[in-house]
Amino acid sequence: MMSTLRKIHIGLGLALVTAFAFVLSSAPASAADTEVDDPSTGEVVDAIPGATYQCTMSSLTNPFGRDAAQLVVLPNGWHCARQRTGGPGFVGAPSCHQVARFVGCQLIN
Repeated sequence: MMSTLRKIHIGLGLALVTAFAFVLSSAPASAADTEVDDPSTGEVVDAIPGATYQCTMSSLTNPFGRDAAQLVVLPNGWHCARQRTGGPGFVGAPSCHQVARFVGCQLIN
């Protein structure tokens, strides 16, 4: 009777260790091996001075909402500014930060 229980105990222990080793071997070795959704690695276009793009900003009145805004590329072409246009932002519209990364300019506000 004891030898049967011992065999079952050893078998379950080995199964647990094997399963644990399998899980560890399938996990990424470091954070560098994981895939990260980096929105800045997408297509970038040249910033056109004076161009405006529709975007959204954090709402001043609703902590969970978005306000409509526009992103303006400044005359030097490297910097851009965002300003609220009034009203709620459209659902699914990109944030001004996303648009700035896409356009290739740096937000100054």
